[in-house]
Amino acid sequence: MYRSVLKMILATSLCLAGLAVFAAPQAGACSCAEPPPLAEDVARWTAIFSGTVLEIVKPERGAIASSGDPVYVRFGVDTAWKGVDATQVIVTTATGGETCGYEGFELGRAYVVFAYGSPERLETGLCTRTAPLEQAGETLAGLGEGVAPVKQADLTLRAPEARKAHLDEAASGEWRTIGYTVAALAFAIALIGVWKRRAGGDGKGDRR
Repeated sequence: MYRSVLKMILATSLCLAGLAVFAAPQAGACSCAEPPPLAEDVARWTAIFSGTVLEIVKPERGAIASSGDPVYVRFGVDTAWKGVDATQVIVTTATGGETCGYEGFELGRAYVVFAYGSPERLETGLCTRTAPLEQAGETLAGLGEGVAPVKQADLTLRAPEARKAHLDEAASGEWRTIGYTVAALAFAIALIGVWKRRAGGDGKGDRR
């Protein structure tokens, strides 16, 4: 009986550990609702601008990776309609489309970007109107005339200090996942130890 209980505890704990590692990458496919009319949709976003991709920095891959890990995209801003006043801006998106990340960014290509989040950490994804500029004619017509940014900025991510600052968040998320896994395994070992002690005590009692 005790062996059956121990096997059940061990199996459950290993399942929990596995979920800690693989829950994020195996999340369900992204599903987006139909956006409202553009005039209403504009109010939802923190920033709306068009610009050219100057740099793409993907997270450094460790032993554990997730489709939700952030990709950092630096834009040279041409026109702004909302929330942007600088000549460069950094926008993050998830690595994989299954977690609603926008996978279509290419170096040197121009886009219209709809971003949410705080002004200091703008994000975008599949469930926005973000699109290559040449495919966004209807959206651009609806937005009307924007303004050219006047605040000069250089947000180059390849500089060691800048790269470290923007990738620290991805690294901390990876370490959190490792921590959850270790905690789950430690919990399993502790439970097995308790049950072994109880089983040993009951066996002695039976011999008496």
